[in-house]
Amino acid sequence: MPFSTDKDYSVKIAMDNKGEIMVVYYVDNNNCYTLISYDIMHNTIIAKKENARHFTSIALNPDGDKLILSSFDEILIYDTRSLSLISKLPYPHSGRISHVCYSPDGSKILSASSDRQVCLWDTHNKSLLGEFYGAERELRSCSISSDNKYIIAATISSFTNSRKVLNYIWSVETREIVEVIESEYEYNFCQDVPDKLYSRFDFISFPSIDAIINHLATN
Repeated sequence: MPFSTDKDYSVKIAMDNKGEIMVVYYVDNNNCYTLISYDIMHNTIIAKKENARHFTSIALNPDGDKLILSSFDEILIYDTRSLSLISKLPYPHSGRISHVCYSPDGSKILSASSDRQVCLWDTHNKSLLGEFYGAERELRSCSISSDNKYIIAATISSFTNSRKVLNYIWSVETREIVEVIESEYEYNFCQDVPDKLYSRFDFISFPSIDAIINHLATN
């Protein structure tokens, strides 16, 4: 049984585009880090990795066969079915990596950091395609539009400004900031509509995570 419901959990979840594969990363109140890859369609656990390291972010590629993870100072790519390391990305950031993600078509990888910088990578040859600057505070999330033309990254909240978040939008072509949106939430690009945004949270809360925990705990 992967979960025990009498413990408190910090949880991150990643899913593929078809909703067939899910990866759950959780840290219990004993500071035990666990990764589980799960076949939603067949209701089975594919692989489980206990005593995993601390990761700040996880994301699946569109096909669900590759898992990207960020630690404080590394970007790692795992095989989803074995949860084994495939490769690493070079490390251009000077601060803690806070978030990583794939582009909707899987051709790009994006990373955001406490150094206020966003980096764009080519998925296939792992080369650095661009670095994006200009944020005024540490960055905690990022995403790229479905047409790969724009990047958005959100800062940590400002305690001096009613906990407002700054969402920076860059042009991939020019690497210039084209818009800054101040709000109470982080924003993400929709996967199927290039210019549409929606608010997002790093941690999934009740009732979604409870349903997942209960589902896994009974199998």
